[in-house]
Amino acid sequence: MRATDAVGTALLLEHDRVRVWDFVLAPGEAFPMHTHRLDHVIVVLEGGRLETTDATGRRRTVEPKAGDWFWCAVDGEDTHDARNVGSTRYRNLVVEIKR
Repeated sequence: MRATDAVGTALLLEHDRVRVWDFVLAPGEAFPMHTHRLDHVIVVLEGGRLETTDATGRRRTVEPKAGDWFWCAVDGEDTHDARNVGSTRYRNLVVEIKR
């Protein structure tokens, strides 16, 4: 399966330095396999329970909370999907650092 170039559900802003994505999943909703190629910050707006599966098939469940943030340094590529396995909507912003 080819991964999508989109790393969020909606592109909010892009210029020569950053790209900002909205990432929203309703309960039970999934986002397809996608590849992160840029270092990025994730800012959690609405917490929840997510299950991810990476390109090798390894599954992981995480429970980020509103207000959490994560710095993600990408060495090469990071490919995975995401599914909201919680009972509430999940939302974060992904801020990709282009340079």
